[in-house]
Amino acid sequence: MVSEDRSATLIGFVMAGDFDTNSDNIDVVVDVVHESAAAERAGFDITIAGQATIGLDNRELTQEDREKGESIGVPIALLILIVVLGALAIAAMQLVMAIVSIVVAIGISALVGTFFELSLFVTNIITMIGLAVGIDYSLFVLSRYREERSQGLDRIDAVDRAGSTAGRAVVFSGMTVVLALIGMLLIPFNIFISIGLGAIFVVLGAMAAAMTLLPSMLILFDRLFAWYLRQA
Repeated sequence: MVSEDRSATLIGFVMAGDFDTNSDNIDVVVDVVHESAAAERAGFDITIAGQATIGLDNRELTQEDREKGESIGVPIALLILIVVLGALAIAAMQLVMAIVSIVVAIGISALVGTFFELSLFVTNIITMIGLAVGIDYSLFVLSRYREERSQGLDRIDAVDRAGSTAGRAVVFSGMTVVLALIGMLLIPFNIFISIGLGAIFVVLGAMAAAMTLLPSMLILFDRLFAWYLRQA
């Protein structure tokens, strides 16, 4: 197909295989087009466009946005936690909880993705919400633990008391969020279902980390938090 002024030509081609196969292999085709464009000496612009290339561009932009957001959000979150909590070890522990939640949620999403196609935006949602709830839920338990330690309880009893009080609040809060997000699964669009699933997975991961990993870390590294505990 040639334009009326004969300044542009459109060449259509169809890749073999289904859409998923094309999406996996489109980067090779794009590289060939870019190499041809770089080698062109006659002043022609050679470009490629189509459903598969749009998907590739979306994946690359999503990856770039996520990396940019993490490179900005994580240091800022750490700085704020250090200022508020006054201890690097405590602040780092909150980030560990968030990272664990994110890793767990991404792992579950990858497993679900083998049976059900998820939107490429699911990782962005997991990272964003995971950083928030991972820190939030662990602060609930940590604050209660510090309060119990300041009242003279040993670390085992303090963890037990924190789990039965703040831990219960974390579970109630998390399940409330999960129930609210289930509504997104009822919308018959892949992007809404993917966002809902990703958010549910990371909230459940944050709950699990706050109820299991965090108490273990508080018991094992109690001495590292001695200065922080004395401020209660």
